[in-house]
Amino acid sequence: MLNIGKVFLPRNIRDHWLWDDANKYKRWNDLVMEATWVRTKFRFGNVKGWLERGQQVTSVRTLMHRWKTSSRYVSDFLADLESENLIKVETFTTHTIITILNYDIYQGDPHDVGGAILETTPAEQMGKRIRQREGSQSKEDNNINNNINSSLLSVEEQNFEFVEQIKSNDLAMEQAVVALRCEKEKVLELLDMFVNDSNFISKRHDDFNDFKSHFINWSRQYLRKEKPNGNGKSKKGGGGNSQDRYANRRGTDAKDHTAEDYDSTF
Repeated sequence: MLNIGKVFLPRNIRDHWLWDDANKYKRWNDLVMEATWVRTKFRFGNVKGWLERGQQVTSVRTLMHRWKTSSRYVSDFLADLESENLIKVETFTTHTIITILNYDIYQGDPHDVGGAILETTPAEQMGKRIRQREGSQSKEDNNINNNINSSLLSVEEQNFEFVEQIKSNDLAMEQAVVALRCEKEKVLELLDMFVNDSNFISKRHDDFNDFKSHFINWSRQYLRKEKPNGNGKSKKGGGGNSQDRYANRRGTDAKDHTAEDYDSTF
C-alpha cells in the first residue's frame, strides 16, 4: 500500500487491550493502513480478483516476514482480532483475505477529499493510478506476475512472494523439478532452506525469472555439496593408494599389462 493519505485514529483505542502492547498495537495499525480504501483489482501470485474497501490480500508467511515474527504468532494474533470482531479472515490455499470490520464507520467517505482517507489526492485519481499500474502488465495476464509490487514491497517481502509463486504455480514448479532433477518434495525442501540464506534476504531481484534463476543456481550448488559426485559418494583421484581395474582383478599393483598377465585363472 502506498504511503499516501491518512486514516482515522479513534480516541477510545486507549481503552482497548491493543493499546497496552506496543507491538500488537503497531501491527493492528499496519493492517488498517494496508487495507484498500476503494474497490481494487488485485493479483497475488497466480490469483487475481477484487478487493472491497477495507480489505487486503496477504499470507501468513508475508505477515510473518513483514512483522519479523513467527507464523504461530501471526495466526494467533489474527485469531484474537477476529474473536474481537475487529477483522474477518478468509484463508485460501495460496493467499489470505483480511477484512477490517466497520471500516466505513471509522474511516469515513472515500470520496471526501478533505476527510480521513485522502489528503490531497482524490480516490478517483488513486484508482486511476492503480489501473495504470495494472495495465502495464496486461500483456502478461496469462503468465506469472514477474513484477509483483516491486516498488511497494521490501526485498524480503518481494522474495517471499516469489517463493509463493513457485509453490503455487504448476509450470514454475515443473521447471524447477526438471532443472534440478529432483522430486517436487525436494524442491519444496530447498525453498525452505533458501529463505534462510543471506542472499535471499539482501538481494532484490529484477523479476520472477531472475529470482527463479537465483534459486535454481543456489540449489545446484547446494546439491553439489550434498552429493559431490552426484551419487552420494565423493570423487577420488587416480593417484595415491588406488589400483587400476586390471590390478584389482589380478590382486597386484603391477601396472604393465601383457599377455602373460592373463595366463592364470582369475
